[in-house]
Amino acid sequence: MKKKFFTGIAMLYMVIPSFSQIAIVDTTWKLGGFGSVLFNQVAFSNWAAGGENSLSLTLIANAFNNYKFEKNYWDSYANLNYGVVSTQYARSVRKNVDYL
Repeated sequence: MKKKFFTGIAMLYMVIPSFSQIAIVDTTWKLGGFGSVLFNQVAFSNWAAGGENSLSLTLIANAFNNYKFEKNYWDSYANLNYGVVSTQYARSVRKNVDYL
């Protein structure tokens, strides 16, 4: 089950590439953002000092929306991060990053 889950995540990572600074330019509106998917794996073999094998997945999204009309300005920003980690000895997936 775990092998299928992490294989699916790896395939998803290859399908959804990171994109950077996409901006739609208009005379009054500026829209843009950034998104990323990060996958990490830690593996120890014959490690005497300790350590724990783990897999983690982190999703990052940042967006902005700026409006300007004569003397009026409106700036909106969104920063979203979410991450999960699965360790060798834990039986479940735990949240490690949760930022809004």
